[in-house]
Amino acid sequence: LTFVVGRSSLLQIVPWCPETKTLEFNPMTPLVVLLVAMILAHQFTPLVRALAWRVGVVDAPDVDNPGKIHRSATPLGGGWAIYGATLLTAFFVVGATRELVVLGAVSTCIAALGFLDDVVVLDWRPRMLIQLMAAAVFIVVADVRIPLLEEAWWSVPLMLFWMVGVTNALNLMDNIDGAASGVAFLGAILLFIIAPGTSTGLAALALAGGCIGFLRYNSKPASIFLGDTGSLFLGFQLAALSLLQAQHLGSAPSSLLVLPLIVGVPIFDTALATFLRLRRGRPVYLPDGSNLTYRLFGIGLKDREVIVFEYVLAAFLGFCALATLRLDGILAYAPFAVATVCLLLIGDKMARVPYADEAPAVAEAIHETSSRTAA
Repeated sequence: LTFVVGRSSLLQIVPWCPETKTLEFNPMTPLVVLLVAMILAHQFTPLVRALAWRVGVVDAPDVDNPGKIHRSATPLGGGWAIYGATLLTAFFVVGATRELVVLGAVSTCIAALGFLDDVVVLDWRPRMLIQLMAAAVFIVVADVRIPLLEEAWWSVPLMLFWMVGVTNALNLMDNIDGAASGVAFLGAILLFIIAPGTSTGLAALALAGGCIGFLRYNSKPASIFLGDTGSLFLGFQLAALSLLQAQHLGSAPSSLLVLPLIVGVPIFDTALATFLRLRRGRPVYLPDGSNLTYRLFGIGLKDREVIVFEYVLAAFLGFCALATLRLDGILAYAPFAVATVCLLLIGDKMARVPYADEAPAVAEAIHETSSRTAA
């Protein structure tokens, strides 16, 4: 699209929307945005849950699938509650800008893709193709650019890789009650902190509010799951909003390291699972207990302890991201270096944990966790 039609021509698709707005900061505005999104998600979720039961969009237990540790049927599609709460708040409380309108449109396609996958289980090829198309449309039509890399020919491929990668990373870590929505909440809060006085910053806060409202029903024991509807939507929103907020990071090269730190837990989880599956000679897209959640079960942590660990890790990486923005010169790279060393040490520990098919004690720990979740 960029080379054939031209970026400037595609920008005329939404000429009636203003650019990203820098708003006059009002201390009450973030609170209103957060509360409105939270209340909407809290009210929408029971409606989505009842509809999912009625139409039969339910995740049934499967003892042969390592990616399903629940032991009772649970409705899917909970992401629609976050979707509705986030977009309604962004458009009617924050205000419609060109970037937010384009993001809302392509996010709708991503949520629909996830819902279709919840219903019929799609092959990974059409999933990836549609995600690539949605990311390309967003990048070109919203005129997204990476600071310091605007003139590089590979900046657009890099942004495509970032958006598709983060979208699927959050999808892959949605394997225990409250994990994906809680980590997404922390990531959205950090994106808001980067530039709280912008429309995209407030849109990130709306996403955080939607996650909090949904967590009431998604925490252990979950009465509804995000499904691919929600995990893909959250991942795409975080990836897109991080690129938009990157415009406010400043001119220091170290500032770009903030983005991978903000979504560091999903990235680490995906990298760990990919490495371990390749080491075992298994396809990277098949679940086998290589994700961080199952590795933590393997060392004896219980379900709530696993969630706390992932939240604390996300908060630690977020602190490193904020420290990067505060420091100057060579010191600005120190938080990223510290975070990288910590993740490597954790990854080394997780790689040594035996799999359920290698150690009966590990299998029993995972089974007990599933039974408690069902109870």
